[in-house]
Amino acid sequence: MKCNYETDKLHEIRNKGIEKASLWPHLVRQLLEKKDKGYIVATCRYPSGATGLLKLKNKFPERLDTHPLDLTVESTIEDSAKSIKDKYGSVNLLINASGVLSIPNVLQPETTLSKVQRSSLLLAYDINAVGPILVIKHMWPLLKAGGGSGTDKDFAIVANLSARVGSIGDNALGGWHSYRASKPALNQCM
Repeated sequence: MKCNYETDKLHEIRNKGIEKASLWPHLVRQLLEKKDKGYIVATCRYPSGATGLLKLKNKFPERLDTHPLDLTVESTIEDSAKSIKDKYGSVNLLINASGVLSIPNVLQPETTLSKVQRSSLLLAYDINAVGPILVIKHMWPLLKAGGGSGTDKDFAIVANLSARVGSIGDNALGGWHSYRASKPALNQCM
């Protein structure tokens, strides 16, 4: 199922700097700066519009590779996995740092049940739970091949970043229904 929303609008948002609020560019930077060898493959919807990622790519041209990947379009996930397999053969660390709480004019955190919309629930679930699981599905053969490659471990690692707000125990205030429902869904799929 594909949720309907304006991809051009999302591209415009990405170009206006929403990545500054995202965690993934900082994770990529930390990995590149802390390790002096190995490759990092960063994926996002529009790598050409991710200014922080482009700066890192200029600083680490031999070690940072980027691939377009839209969590709501499985074919882009599959294409990215194939490209990574063709170029690198394996993956020994997969970090899913994706997630969406709001998209201006598309998805807003609900403050009351009366503001919940089916389209918001489905879009949050698609991006926050379904997409990351599909990434693991398509990267699984690469992760199996990556166990022990380039590390002193005989296994690969998958890390999904979730959110405390997705916890039943952290729901005293309520609200944010789409986001709160999608994050435990990701956790339960693991």
